[in-house]
Amino acid sequence: MSAVDAEYARYYEMIDSLVNELQEYSSHDPEFNLAAIRMLTPYGSSAGSNEHAIQVLFTILLDLQHTYAHNEALQAILAIGGVSGLGILVREVLSNRQGGFDLYTGPSMRPAADYLAWQRTVLTALANHPVIVSLVLIPALVSSVTDAAVPDHIKRAIFCAIPLFGDESAAEYSDTIALCLETENVMRKEVMLALRAQGDAAERILIALALDSSNPPIQKLAILGLGAPPLGLSSKTKAVDIELKQNPIPGPSVVVGFREPEEGQEQAVLELHESTLLCLLKTALEKRTFPPDAFEVERDVPLADDDDDLETRMARLIAQQAKKSPDNMERFDRDRSALDFQYSDGSPSIAAGSPHASEEQGADDDTGPLLMAKTVSPAAVDCLTTLLTQRRVSADVLMAVCASCGAIGMPEGAAFAAPLEALLGPKVRMADPGLRAAVTQTLANFAPLVTERGILQLIKQLDDSSWAVRYQSALALAAVGSRADRAVTKLRGLLERSRSNRADIAACLANMGEAGEVTLLELLNHSRPDLRSIAARGLAHMNVYRPTLERISMLLAEALGKEGQATVRCALLDSLNTLSSRSFEQVTFLQTQTLVEILRKHLNDRVPDVRKHAAHLLAHNGVIGQSALRHALNQARSSAVIIACIGGLAESGARCLFALLLVFQNNQDQGVQGAVVRALVHFGADRILDHLYKLDHSSRQNNIRTLRQVQASPFPSVSSDRFQSLLADVFEALEEDGLDVR
Repeated sequence: MSAVDAEYARYYEMIDSLVNELQEYSSHDPEFNLAAIRMLTPYGSSAGSNEHAIQVLFTILLDLQHTYAHNEALQAILAIGGVSGLGILVREVLSNRQGGFDLYTGPSMRPAADYLAWQRTVLTALANHPVIVSLVLIPALVSSVTDAAVPDHIKRAIFCAIPLFGDESAAEYSDTIALCLETENVMRKEVMLALRAQGDAAERILIALALDSSNPPIQKLAILGLGAPPLGLSSKTKAVDIELKQNPIPGPSVVVGFREPEEGQEQAVLELHESTLLCLLKTALEKRTFPPDAFEVERDVPLADDDDDLETRMARLIAQQAKKSPDNMERFDRDRSALDFQYSDGSPSIAAGSPHASEEQGADDDTGPLLMAKTVSPAAVDCLTTLLTQRRVSADVLMAVCASCGAIGMPEGAAFAAPLEALLGPKVRMADPGLRAAVTQTLANFAPLVTERGILQLIKQLDDSSWAVRYQSALALAAVGSRADRAVTKLRGLLERSRSNRADIAACLANMGEAGEVTLLELLNHSRPDLRSIAARGLAHMNVYRPTLERISMLLAEALGKEGQATVRCALLDSLNTLSSRSFEQVTFLQTQTLVEILRKHLNDRVPDVRKHAAHLLAHNGVIGQSALRHALNQARSSAVIIACIGGLAESGARCLFALLLVFQNNQDQGVQGAVVRALVHFGADRILDHLYKLDHSSRQNNIRTLRQVQASPFPSVSSDRFQSLLADVFEALEEDGLDVR
């Protein structure tokens, strides 16, 4: 025997010994169970050849009531993996044998939080093994949703779970799922999304339903389904990451994580009813279409009516899945926020927003979003285009078509632009203003393709009797951009007359190029203060080149020096601050130092709101702004300016404890004293301690004595319970560290 063989022999002998001890003491010493299982888990698949180990671990899963040992045994099975390990896992989930474990209420004596964590662990493990899902779970679940005896809440959980098991995981059952659209009235949304995840076969079914007007509710649902992205998991990018860690703290150590979406983007994950996900698995077994021994560990046990063993069927299924290369399939990350389902009244609504562009993801990219959406097929686009051009389509159906077209967006939906534009023409008279607004909003998603005729129609709609139509027309014209500069006059009139959404209309003017700029500059000198404020904010967001931005910056600074209204001065300060944040690339007039000087001057403004606003903006302009606040605090003679500076320093998080305490000692104004107390409370005990520990011993003791003097002050703000509790926590922490706090 070679040295390597001898080493392997000792290795497996150690595993056998460990498993034997685990079996011997499993029912007597839970702590030993925990330690032994944790020792076995790191060996992973090396222990897979030891069926004895798997059987012992499975015994612990079923028999032990000790929560942590149960979870650790489950993790060990996940680490071992292989046919035997996964078979054990499926049997653990689908069966309710040997008692002591009720899938409806969880194991006895187990806290609800631990049980939910265990649920997520098991379902995550199954979702990461598509072979087990395809062979066992999907057939069982589909058979359950067609059974009238299964409760509705379990069926709903099944439909929510199916899309999470992978792209086209239940494609062969698409017809069965589609039948549920007619039978399950209370959960049609969940059924449709489960169907939508099943690829081309499901899409053909949805197209047929969308063109069938005999059942309007199902027709609308199918139309919405064509616009919703399929929510299956990418075969190369898993939606759930399982990380087996050695957790020194007793408790579940399987970490389940979902990657977070981009800012402003809704996470395209179905809401799961975690308290019922395992119930559906139990029900699936009770309605089983396979023999009771289908999940035994022995490899020669047949599944259902197939003569092949479990391993052979798995190998065949893997080979079939390998042929479906994801490299031949474009995948895009799509924002689902454009398609918002509202079923309380049976009508869909379209979320307002800009066109939802798609960003192509590489097939091997593991850094992109975890939920991937396929491109919309030409057949689906043709179906929706046909519905847009039909003249006998009900308003509800047309609303659904608009929702789907808007969700698809550019470039796949380029064919929608012409029929949408035709719907706004004089030949088609839509009496429903909501429908006109929906069509207009959808057309905005295809703004680059809007023709001159469409622009004229949108301008005409600015005089519509419905505010929703006028508003959506303004947004659509803004999306078109400078090509629609003829609308500037009407947009200005709309801005002057309206009392809502005026900031959006000003933004529309800002997108109109030079004509929009001229109009906003004229409004900057308007007699109405509210219009001057709106114009100032709109000018700061103009998408123009550097020379124009510099000229706008100087004009805003000049207007600030002449402005008499406090609200307008605040708006001008906001606009200058926004332009300064763009100075790295475009605006040289408003460098940070220039902006800080402008803001410092307004710390002495006669209006408290302007002083507070200037301090707020300085606090968010980095070290230069914070230094300016400190300097202004030291030079200020007015209590109002001191209070504004204190508020800004507290908001900035700067290390200014000594400066605040010095102000407290030297100023007896109750307003200033209250501002210092509020700033210290805003800091919190941790930040105060951090400031103190960074000082030398002498300075630290001086600050501690000053804090004691503040604590003993007779001012009402000092006697508040919150402030006294804060100081007590600070002194207690300092005393524990051996410092003199007398």
